[in-house]
Amino acid sequence: MNYFAIECTHAITSVALKTSQTTHIEHDSGWKNAAQRLLPLIQTLFKTSSVEPSRLDAIFLSSGPGSFTALRVGMSIAKGLAMAHDVPLVLIPTLDAMFYSAKAHTSAEIIVPIIYSKANEFYCGRANRQSNQSFFRLDYDYKKDSDLLNDLSALETQCCVVGRKLSKYFEKHMAKASNIEWLEADFFDASSLFEPDQRLFNEQSTADLSRSTPLYLKEFEAKAAKKQPFLKNYFK
Repeated sequence: MNYFAIECTHAITSVALKTSQTTHIEHDSGWKNAAQRLLPLIQTLFKTSSVEPSRLDAIFLSSGPGSFTALRVGMSIAKGLAMAHDVPLVLIPTLDAMFYSAKAHTSAEIIVPIIYSKANEFYCGRANRQSNQSFFRLDYDYKKDSDLLNDLSALETQCCVVGRKLSKYFEKHMAKASNIEWLEADFFDASSLFEPDQRLFNEQSTADLSRSTPLYLKEFEAKAAKKQPFLKNYFK
């Protein structure tokens, strides 16, 4: 058994390789430069583990939401490896993987994984921790921080918000709602994909390499740069 995973959606890029004996993991803080740093990171992982790509049994990819560019880079590399070595590719939504990995770190009934997007807006998911009978999709949404907090504060049960750099985005709000627990997702990396991904792999939910795309959750819009006003007429 040789399973390979890529997580490059946000914050820290990581890759992992799980064999029947152990799990090897490599991290890189330069996730904004995924196009330059992801392939060298993968090369280091295969060298450290002494496993050749041709010996892989499956490739798992954290499919988003997250960084527009990093997601496309990760998807391209995963597809390339899968096609070159005739290996099945399994896609796992990042928020789902964060939910599963957070369950071991909190006893809250409701778990809400979030990923920062821009301007105090977040990709978010929500599910009851008891929803583990079979693989499922979270209730996805895209919210401003104030709207997210209002919704969670109105709940009558304990909930846990899990994400990265929570104190940076929510420091002023953390003490306002007694029913909200804040969990920093330092534990989340590519190795977190294996548990839910293997369930998908066992169910033969492999990706179609010709049609698979990142899970963005929202449409990206092209905007004219403020420093180049002469481009505004082009976008009209």
